[in-house]
Amino acid sequence: MWWSDKNKIYKANGIEYKKIAWKWRRKYKYKLAKDYTITLPKDLFDDIWVLKGRKFFYCRYFSVYYDIISNVYILTIKKDYEWDGCSGPTIDTKTNMRASLCHDCLYQLCRMSIIIQKCVTAINEWFYRILKQDGMCRFRRWYYLKSVNTWIAKRNAKPNKTGS
Repeated sequence: MWWSDKNKIYKANGIEYKKIAWKWRRKYKYKLAKDYTITLPKDLFDDIWVLKGRKFFYCRYFSVYYDIISNVYILTIKKDYEWDGCSGPTIDTKTNMRASLCHDCLYQLCRMSIIIQKCVTAINEWFYRILKQDGMCRFRRWYYLKSVNTWIAKRNAKPNKTGS
């Protein structure tokens, strides 16, 4: 029955998450069940762009910090972070869950004006790389990237006037 798996933890490519029941769902479909840490690729995210020159950012659901030893930024998404999966006419599968989680988190940082707007292209390119790493076929990767670059990026990455 649909109510029996409300606490079931799903796993997809290194992340563990729960589905939010329709009854309690407001805006998001998934909730992270365990902290997830990933390194932002140095070739895409320049020091000047990420965090506007800051070396550390922390809030309730995620943190970004600069690791001096390895010379990279590390993104940690905290347990209970909620996201909506991939936007548009898509089906959420194991090949796109990790990419949608990281993409939504970084777009939220853009909306909070923590990451500079110029990073949107880099975020979308990284989204494509994660889809490839997780085994999505070439056509679907192209389709997702095309969707994100056209209408989703223009709509979602604009900073909020309230800052949240």
